[in-house]
Amino acid sequence: MNFQTIKQQIYQFLFTVMGFLLLVIVCAVVQGSLALPLALALGVADLVGMNIVCGLASAKPAAQARRVPVRRDASLRRNVPLRVVRGGRAA
Repeated sequence: MNFQTIKQQIYQFLFTVMGFLLLVIVCAVVQGSLALPLALALGVADLVGMNIVCGLASAKPAAQARRVPVRRDASLRRNVPLRVVRGGRAA
């Protein structure tokens, strides 16, 4: 499995977890078990974290350097004469 695919899956999981955390914060404020200023601070921190995860998920990996094939000079090549030998003998 490709490392880039694994990273994307981890980022999607983190984004989902942060989304559920934001939902839990909103539900706690509505229920009254979490103070509003604390909920706002946690919500802003959660949104900043979601933004960071989205930025990491959308970043493209650095391009690898291309390999340039080495061209050999034609004068350095040796011409090997080939012969066809009939029968079962090797040349």
